[in-house]
Amino acid sequence: MNSTVWFEMTVRTKRIKQRMLESDPTISSERAVLFTDYVKDHLSEPTMIRLTGAFAHVLDNMSIRIEPEE
Repeated sequence: MNSTVWFEMTVRTKRIKQRMLESDPTISSERAVLFTDYVKDHLSEPTMIRLTGAFAHVLDNMSIRIEPEE
């Protein structure tokens, strides 16, 4: 395997990564509601289509949270 490093993380990127690694995992109730509502409204669709549709619905409708330095 080639061990060439193509880029070096900036100081800002290192701080963001460190903050992410030190934070506790969270659960988004907004994501859960959007996903569940979509699935309930599309029960006649095949499972995989319903799940991918629910994922797209979440991405289209969920609030965007931008943290400091992002």
